[in-house]
Amino acid sequence: MRERTERNRLRSLQLFLWHNGRICGRKPLSWLLSLLYLLALWSLIGLLCFAMMRCLLYMAHKKPLFYGKGSFIGARPGISYEPLDRSSGSPRIIRWNPNTTIYSGILRDYLEKTYSRRSKKKYVNCRNPSELSNNCTDCACMQNAPLCAVDVSDSDPEFGFGDCALSENTTFGFKEGSPCILLRLNKIIGYYPSPTSNGIAALDARNGEILLGGEGPKNSTGSKPCCNEENLRFKCEIQGEGNYSVSYFPASGFPYCFFPYCQQTGYKQPFIMVKVGNLQREEVVKLRCIATPPDMKGAQVLIPLQFTD
Repeated sequence: MRERTERNRLRSLQLFLWHNGRICGRKPLSWLLSLLYLLALWSLIGLLCFAMMRCLLYMAHKKPLFYGKGSFIGARPGISYEPLDRSSGSPRIIRWNPNTTIYSGILRDYLEKTYSRRSKKKYVNCRNPSELSNNCTDCACMQNAPLCAVDVSDSDPEFGFGDCALSENTTFGFKEGSPCILLRLNKIIGYYPSPTSNGIAALDARNGEILLGGEGPKNSTGSKPCCNEENLRFKCEIQGEGNYSVSYFPASGFPYCFFPYCQQTGYKQPFIMVKVGNLQREEVVKLRCIATPPDMKGAQVLIPLQFTD
């Protein structure tokens, strides 16, 4: 009985291994297709792992590997603004009343943490030819150039931040319904704004007279520093009908010599304050802003505003 059972088992194993042209219950072609499928699958997985390891091993830790023209980041920066409530579920619209303090608090925190902290770095006034004389347009030059200062408490309307300057009791105009909006270009390594024709970027925001363009003052070497040649400004308008007012601080913009950004330690990102006035209660308006450099054509930011009771 036991011998018969053993013979049946051997017979079953024999039929499983080979029977009617089938190997282990499948035809040779079926096994070949399965093996090719698994080989292709594991080859793709291996290539993916190899690519990931290569990316990790050759990744640049201090800057993106691919940036500039043709990259995902792009060759020109976007425009961003403050105050922006980044809490979860908060609307993009800046909605406030005279008692709202969240937006003035966001602006104050941003300015104090970013610009008011003490640093051992030496900063220079980039509008003063005696302090800055470089004409850097690339990172190789900027590595040895002094850093430009940003004085957020300077209330000079032409070269400082006027009514939007940081002070102890300021509400940045939100309490009065004339808010200050901070505009800046996002930092892109190596970006330098394209020059404007005839110093358009350096025109006075109020009367159109050339401030820092044309034949600006020269330094001791006889060459004009870059910041006396071009200034970057923003141009904003309220979309819709109404007697709105828009003011800019600094009115003359900020010098090109803040650029290019090259990951300098202690770098202060330049910005402009835009003060919007004559807003109607409960009306939702959109502030549309563009930057003046020709290569920024088409780039804009829309900021919805609503002053409520």
